[in-house]
Amino acid sequence: MSLSLTTPPAVEPVSVETAKAWLRVSHFEDDALIADLIGSAREHVETRTGLA
Repeated sequence: MSLSLTTPPAVEPVSVETAKAWLRVSHFEDDALIADLIGSAREHVETRTGLA
């Protein structure tokens, strides 16, 4: 049985605020970069697992 993505996610699995807490980042200058990294990581996992 293979997996397939039927509906793209409405939100990323990790919020920018949660990622910033884990990274111990308190300023907002890198919010866009962190959001891009979260999206890239999700897409990488989807590709590696055959969902994308």
